[in-house]
Amino acid sequence: MNKFYASFIKEVLLLIRDRAGIISLFVMPIILVFVMTVIEDTALNSLVDKQITMLYCNVQNDSLGNIIKKGLNDTKAFTIIDEVDGVKLTKETTKKLVAEGKYPVGIYIPNGATDTLKSNARKVVLKTFADVGLGKPSKVSPKYDSVIIDIFYDPAVKNALKAVVDGAIGQHSSIIVGKLISKMYTDILSEFLPGGKKLVVDYPQMISVNKEYASLPDNTIKPNSTQHNVPSWTLFAMFFIVIPLAGSIIQEKEGGTYLRLMTMPKMFISTFFGKIVVYIIVCLLQVTILFSMGVYLIPYAGLPALQIGTHFDALVLVVVASAFAAVGFGVLMGSIATSYQQAASVGVIIIILASLGGLWMPVYFMPKTMQGMTEFSPLSWSLKSFYDLFLRNADMKDVLPNVFKIMMFGTGSFMVGFLYKAWKKVK
Repeated sequence: MNKFYASFIKEVLLLIRDRAGIISLFVMPIILVFVMTVIEDTALNSLVDKQITMLYCNVQNDSLGNIIKKGLNDTKAFTIIDEVDGVKLTKETTKKLVAEGKYPVGIYIPNGATDTLKSNARKVVLKTFADVGLGKPSKVSPKYDSVIIDIFYDPAVKNALKAVVDGAIGQHSSIIVGKLISKMYTDILSEFLPGGKKLVVDYPQMISVNKEYASLPDNTIKPNSTQHNVPSWTLFAMFFIVIPLAGSIIQEKEGGTYLRLMTMPKMFISTFFGKIVVYIIVCLLQVTILFSMGVYLIPYAGLPALQIGTHFDALVLVVVASAFAAVGFGVLMGSIATSYQQAASVGVIIIILASLGGLWMPVYFMPKTMQGMTEFSPLSWSLKSFYDLFLRNADMKDVLPNVFKIMMFGTGSFMVGFLYKAWKKVK
């Protein structure tokens, strides 16, 4: 036990005296979590809350154009501009400004659009009545005049923006046409009623939409940039421990400490276990600091606080398993690497695992071909467990499959590392 204690104290002192190591393990993750959370929050919010600037030209203040404009405003996805530098837009200036890349999209409502729609709606209704013997078919014109709404796009805009605008215009146009035809039916049908009675139909709200996040048992925790970035970059910091840990192992090799430990009976395992415990504690400290930052400090930047769910026992299990896997991977790399240069290059592997694991951006933002590859990153297993706990209010049984994979990865890393050491000793 004294050997373990001596090894434990030695590793603690080495870490404390390594200022660069302390910065990389604690200061860098704090800055990284804060910066990435702010950046991604801005990126995510750019898709909503009137972030799409739209030129809107409705020269004659047409009723159709006003209704569509109101509908677009109600979506809260557009900032609508109908004049530039105090001058009302025309079709030509709208197209020109969009073509020059000054605005992403422009809408032009043609003159007389509402009158054309009403005329078409009347023709549709009269034809319908004539087909059932009400009215005279000869009075119904078979021709309909189209209303063409021009949408101008900057060639550089993404297809996602086009889909949003097209969907919004199409939805509101269909609603308007439906209302016009319905009103025309009641107006013309009133002409056939005795006594000139006016037919009035009240259309109540028959369909309402309930929007909520599909989390059980309730939907109180909502996904946001904090819920993604704090756990993801915490995991990155935990696995980044591979560099100082591998460096410590290499230092023992080069300084002769490792050789002396190997020659002492029952000494090596005790001292090496002390090293492992120190770095697991470091990982736990990283989680505590960064999660506390997400809960208490991030809100001061105007961002939502981190919500850690209600199953603290499952959270502790995931954190400990992730720390075990991170340290095991560090032991593996320290056993294989033969120089500080090789240990430093391991950072590239961590970056690759982080990118594949969905740490840099949520998996649903990745191309379909990349999403299947996330299952091969141990960081993805930990991140999914955090998602389940934070966003879906999962419990212990829900995270156990991923925890099992994380523990198997950590155990395998330790075993391969120790076996490689034994093989090098025999060789």
